[in-house]
Amino acid sequence: YTMGSISVYFLTTNIKSKQNNTIFMAIFVLGLAILVNVWFWITPWQILWNIGVLFIAIAFGYMWATRGIMNLKFDSPLPENLPIDTEEERSALIVLSKGEAEEYNPLALVRKYYKQVETGVPQKGKLAQPLEFFKVKRKYRHIIKSQSDLTIEDIKVNEPKNPYRKITRNLVEKLESSFLTFNMYQEAFVNDWPTINQALLSMISRGANKITILNLFLAESFEYDMAIEEMKRIDYSEIGITISQTEFLSNSDVIQDILAKKIKAAIQTNQDLSSVGILLVAEGQPEEWDALYPITEQEDIFRKGIAKKLAKLGISEEKIKLAWLQDRTPIIEESYQDLIKKGCRTIVHVATTTPIDCVDSLYDIPKALENQAKADNIELIPIKAWNDDAEIINSYLSIITAAKEMPLAELGENAEIVLQSTNVGATLASQEEEEDDLDEKTSDETD
Repeated sequence: YTMGSISVYFLTTNIKSKQNNTIFMAIFVLGLAILVNVWFWITPWQILWNIGVLFIAIAFGYMWATRGIMNLKFDSPLPENLPIDTEEERSALIVLSKGEAEEYNPLALVRKYYKQVETGVPQKGKLAQPLEFFKVKRKYRHIIKSQSDLTIEDIKVNEPKNPYRKITRNLVEKLESSFLTFNMYQEAFVNDWPTINQALLSMISRGANKITILNLFLAESFEYDMAIEEMKRIDYSEIGITISQTEFLSNSDVIQDILAKKIKAAIQTNQDLSSVGILLVAEGQPEEWDALYPITEQEDIFRKGIAKKLAKLGISEEKIKLAWLQDRTPIIEESYQDLIKKGCRTIVHVATTTPIDCVDSLYDIPKALENQAKADNIELIPIKAWNDDAEIINSYLSIITAAKEMPLAELGENAEIVLQSTNVGATLASQEEEEDDLDEKTSDETD
């Protein structure tokens, strides 16, 4: 039973020393059982019976542990009271992005799995999910070991992480050092902490009454929708604050232009452009989600805009191919083969729709190409996510200044929690408590 359980924890979690100790103990007990069977020369039928019981116990342990992992929830704890330390009017900027944990964490994967089940997306069964999660865990290990600025000793001693959070922090710091006049700056994530509500409450507790959210999303997507759904848990409309958000990044012609010029600059000036192919890669989503989130269409429009700009820079349109990382066609390998057939010997692959480096840009895209390209003697030029590039930061500045106010009353109409003003700050009260207070007040006035 322990063997079955720990196999699931090994595949799906990030426990280190305790995990290894438990695995050792499970193997030790199994070896001891085998030794006892041999030492006392149990009859063949008894040995077969014991083996059968062994595999049943392992299977039961695996299923029970899988059930526990798949019941995990992505929690976003909130404070009960919210002291505000200033009466001054202050402003804040929150940079909201998809987010990835610094160390592998299965919680976001579990949440996405159930959303896919809910929307009828075909996928492997629940008992196969530990193996699917283990694939992501292996990608994290690869990312850690492949960071070019780290030595082997750094990896052993400092335990370097997925750089997503670090890049986001750098981006926020560069925005803070720009001409923007916000008093406070904070990052927020969908698949990591702090979440959007945690970031909003943190800013409000420090006196912010005018908050702007920079959305690092190309278009409305599953992750963006999760952030909005979380915001709807709290009614922010009763404490006199305003929250604005920026438009989606697919609307930015400036960013398309920046990316096109960056791609062109990655090609050597003396290179024959007729031998160069461009792969514009987007993440993709299941077809079943297209009715819920328009990101597939927007990713297509965004990449086609970049392709037109590349054509104006001298790159043949037939040497520019779109590719999807998952769920759609053509996949990366298919578009790669199309470029090879057209005589391309150098291929620039671009994480076109990825604002911040993540597993997609650091592992999935290069991994899909490197082995075949090596066999074909093809030169690969990777262009990763936009990150905190100076020109990208400048484009964000104009987007931030054009942010539009969000309808807080509408968003909080069915909120579980109401943010109420008090003499010393604010408190989080449930919707039911507020209604009870209103009924009591009405009753007193009637009396």
